Amino acid sequence: GGDDNDFLDSGLNVIDPNSDTEREDQLFGGDGDDILIMRGIWCIATGGAGDDQFWIADSSEGATYSILDSDSGDSLYWHGYHLTGGTKQVIELIYDPADPDVNYADVGALDSYGFRYYFSDGSLNISAPDGSGIIIADFSNGDFGINVGAAISGTEVTFTYDEVSENVWEWHYHTSLSLSSIANNGHDFDYASLSGFASTLANDGANALPTSWLP
Repeated sequence: GGDDNDFLDSGLNVIDPNSDTEREDQLFGGDGDDILIMRGIWCIATGGAGDDQFWIADSSEGATYSILDSDSGDSLYWHGYHLTGGTKQVIELIYDPADPDVNYADVGALDSYGFRYYFSDGSLNISAPDGSGIIIADFSNGDFGINVGAAISGTEVTFTYDEVSENVWEWHYHTSLSLSSIANNGHDFDYASLSGFASTLANDGANALPTSWLP
C-alpha cells in the first residue's frame, strides 16, 4: 500500500514449488485508512499509520495470523465478527486436592463467543473457536478497541498444600479473579459452543468480508 486508503487481500496461500510447502503472504498498508484481508494458513500484516481494518477470512485449525503494529483506531474482524475483548478471568481450572500434578489454571479474557485473549509481554494472543490463532505485537490494552484488562502476571492463581485436619493435607487454589462458567470442564471443552451464534461464526460468517470501500 501507499499513502492513500488501500484495499489489500492476501488471497489463499499458494504452494511453493521449491519446497512443497505453503508460503505466507505479507500485507503492508502504509499511510491512510486501509483494509487488509488475511486468509489462508499464514499471513503477516502491518497496517501503518491511519485507522486500519484487519479482516480474517477462510481460517482453519492451526492457521496463524500476525499483526505487527497496533493502534487505538484500528479494528479487527474474524469471519465478520468484530473482536472487542472480554473479561479477564480463570478460563479453565483443573485441580485435584490430592494430586499436585493435575493442578492447572488458564487465565485470560474470554468473550461470549469463545474467543480467548492472552495479554502478556506486550503482545496479545487470541485463540479463536476454530483453533486458529491471532498474534498482535506491540499491544496496549484498548488498541483495536480490544479491552482485556491488565496483562497476565502469572500469579493470578496459586496453589497451596494445607493441613485440613490432623495429618490430613490437601491442595487448594487461591485467586481474586472470577471463574468462568466452563472452568471445570477440562481441556477438551468446545469453545465454539459457548453461544447459539457459534454456528454463524463457523458457517454463515466463514466468508464474511467488508462490503464497502473506505471513504
